[in-house]
Amino acid sequence: VNKVRAAKREARDYGAVGAWNRNLPCALTGKRTGDWITYEGRQIRVQVVASHFPSRGAGGRSEHLVPLCWHLEMASHQDKRRLEAEYGVQLAELAKVYHARWEREQARRAP
Repeated sequence: VNKVRAAKREARDYGAVGAWNRNLPCALTGKRTGDWITYEGRQIRVQVVASHFPSRGAGGRSEHLVPLCWHLEMASHQDKRRLEAEYGVQLAELAKVYHARWEREQARRAP
């Protein structure tokens, strides 16, 4: 992986809102990066990632982010509908909620 290109892509696709999302608890579990959980019978350390809904390939941009545990992000790629049903959410709608929260926080910080 070309680290320079990866960094540019990260900044373009996520920017400050992505960093903000990664510092939040997971929208589905409430767990934070560094917490330990039992997943599929083993202990894993949580890493919260900024997940796109819709995906980047389907036009997802920085306003379509939801903070999710990495293992749930991977599950969303396998079967998003099942994940949504399991947690009783619509991830695209949840992304709108987080984006509105981001915009409110940015407005409060504006001079």
